[in-house]
Amino acid sequence: MAGELVTPREAEMHYRRQNERLEAEAVVFSSSNYLASVELNPEAVAQFYTNRLAAYRIPEKVQVQFVRFEFTNYLAQAEAALSRRTNLTAELDALYAQAGANRFLDTNGQVLPPDAAKARIRDDLLQNESRMAARRAAATFGNELEKMQPVQAENLATLAAQKELAVTTLAPFSEMEGPRELNVRPTFARTAFALTPQAPLSPPVVGEDAVYLLALKGRIPSVVPPLEDVRERVTEEFRREQARLLAREAGTNFVTSLTNALAAGQSFSDACAAANVTPIPLPKFSASSRNLPDWDRRVNFEQVRAASAGLQAGTASNLLLTADGALVVYLKTREPVTDAELKDALPTFLADLRQERQFEGFSDWFRHQILETRIDMPSGEEQNF
Repeated sequence: MAGELVTPREAEMHYRRQNERLEAEAVVFSSSNYLASVELNPEAVAQFYTNRLAAYRIPEKVQVQFVRFEFTNYLAQAEAALSRRTNLTAELDALYAQAGANRFLDTNGQVLPPDAAKARIRDDLLQNESRMAARRAAATFGNELEKMQPVQAENLATLAAQKELAVTTLAPFSEMEGPRELNVRPTFARTAFALTPQAPLSPPVVGEDAVYLLALKGRIPSVVPPLEDVRERVTEEFRREQARLLAREAGTNFVTSLTNALAAGQSFSDACAAANVTPIPLPKFSASSRNLPDWDRRVNFEQVRAASAGLQAGTASNLLLTADGALVVYLKTREPVTDAELKDALPTFLADLRQERQFEGFSDWFRHQILETRIDMPSGEEQNF
């Protein structure tokens, strides 16, 4: 109903507002231009460090040993298992038919011939079989490890030696970062951090290319390093922060002088010259613009578009804070949509707008039904409607 009730007049208003072309300039105040002006006062640097101790804290780390069961080590065993399947050909045919030919493409995006597609399916089955074989071997090792008494971390190396398996010791790592030497999932780090002296051995942990069993080797507690140990980093971050503040201060001063200059009838370019800043001309854009290849990367497009929406031609925005400093937007002109352009675009725009409103109406209704019936949706599913 909401979609069908969108009138051509309302659609026309929306189209004109979204496609009005704007021409603007921006003045950017970048922190990099003020780095040389920062005074590195030792007391100020020390205070900066004290105020941000949490940022310099070294997180707790854990060190583990592991035994690895690599998937590739079980390819021969997986190949033998596939060879024993008497109906493998029929199985490949069925999987190919179920997936459909368009599911299997080459590197150029072309549909693979049936034989090549089925070879890919067979390779997937082989890889899956090797992963399962590795998991079975890891589970068998883990079961034997559980039976060893007393329970201690050294049992991993002892059993590995009996099985002629290599034991690797990792460098200490934090729970957030995980081990850099391995291609593993976050569950690896979580499992490692769950180990304790009383329970120092892990169950099998599946990674991207292997299955692991871990043993706790040690923990390194979290600590805040003294200033002297991180002085170089603190000094650099202090310098950048102060440069950003100087850039924003310069931007604030410019906004004041620009406001006074425009009120006095001066041009934007004259005001920029008087403040010794160089404006950046921007390509024409509209509220519906998404991709402008010629846009200057020093200027945040989303900020400019949002700020320009409420500006009249010949006026400037307030100071807009950026990650690197600040910027000011000056709107030069607003170019309205022509009647000819509107006539050509309105039918399609009206249809799209009606469809969008219908979807919004359905989504609102659906969310209401979920609340009324108290249906337990999987996390995040209700956002899909």
